[in-house]
Amino acid sequence: MHSTILAIIGACFLATLFGHADAETTVMGCNCTSPCGASEDFGLAKCDWCYTDNKCGHYAVTRFKYYDYCVYPAKKTEQKRTWDVKHEDLWKQIVADQTPGTYPNKLGIVAESIQTSFDDHRDIMPKGRKKFIHSVGSVCQFVFKVDATSPYTGIFKPSSEARGFVRMGSAIEVDLNSGLTPGLGVKFLRTNAESGNFVALFQLEPLPGNSYNFFEKNFSNHITSSSDFGKKILQKKFKQASNCPVQVGLSDLATFDQDGARASKPNFPFQIILEPRDVSMPSSPPVNQETIAARMNSIESGTHLFTVYAYPDPKSALSGGEPVHLGEISTTSACVSSKFGDASFFIRHQRIEEDWQLRPEWMPTIKANGEASCGSTIKDDKPPKRCSAMMAMGMPSPH
Repeated sequence: MHSTILAIIGACFLATLFGHADAETTVMGCNCTSPCGASEDFGLAKCDWCYTDNKCGHYAVTRFKYYDYCVYPAKKTEQKRTWDVKHEDLWKQIVADQTPGTYPNKLGIVAESIQTSFDDHRDIMPKGRKKFIHSVGSVCQFVFKVDATSPYTGIFKPSSEARGFVRMGSAIEVDLNSGLTPGLGVKFLRTNAESGNFVALFQLEPLPGNSYNFFEKNFSNHITSSSDFGKKILQKKFKQASNCPVQVGLSDLATFDQDGARASKPNFPFQIILEPRDVSMPSSPPVNQETIAARMNSIESGTHLFTVYAYPDPKSALSGGEPVHLGEISTTSACVSSKFGDASFFIRHQRIEEDWQLRPEWMPTIKANGEASCGSTIKDDKPPKRCSAMMAMGMPSPH
């Protein structure tokens, strides 16, 4: 088994160096001859896979073709660029076409790999992949000014002023009767490192009272589990990647600062809260989705968007006490609709288990509150098996 794992790692590394520039690669270092994607008949759409050339990978007897799992490592040449160059390149793509996208049928998420949301280490989505939720949003540039008293590292280090992107939109298409389900994704480009990302919501359901004020409630990387049947199906889908699907991690943000300096001992909060500041929207129903876009795009450069607070550990978060002030977020550009932002711009989710593994002292509290916090019992700090490890585990072939 040990030699097999080493062979897989070596093959993947060589494929990254020498694979076709326009083709995705796989766990076994194969070149894809079809788009990467998931299918319900193959592990309930848990993993992306593709057909491969040169008899590489594994043979699907019922399809008479070879296939393998897709992987999306960060591109080495992309990582080596400075954060500001990468940031500027992405912004040019974001503003090039300010036509908003559309919402596909949200049920399509059932046939999409959720693991890719956590394991794509690039800033652009794989070809052919769609955003079935949070499909349309507005993108703004911002600066995150961190307090001098911050105890954390990386993007959260004291007195830092990290520049980033925030993409904000409703989880589902907005009309007169839909309600609005606010969500946002944040990205920091970093020199000589992958980008740092996190996502935040208020809850999985639309705002209470049929409000359409996107900034009515606080956002967080932790939300409560939902009892709504449709939302429980969504949570179950996300459990293909994490045993606590209503929380995402922050430790990657603490590993590198924006200039690429690596923290020897990453220190990160358990939970952050983003409290809207000088922004508000009418709570009355909009005429249509375009009305929401117009409201979002009215946010100007220099707007004080959020005050950021932090809970250092699960005990403090569950105590009902006040979080600690961490910093302020203000826009450095107007917010814009974007065809690229809706179709291609990717913000990676981080498994909360990665945070737990770095903070074993948190686990007694997390286990004791698993049902209430995560919607199910938490036994340990291990997430479900990743797609990149499954081929050696004898996963079924597509049929």
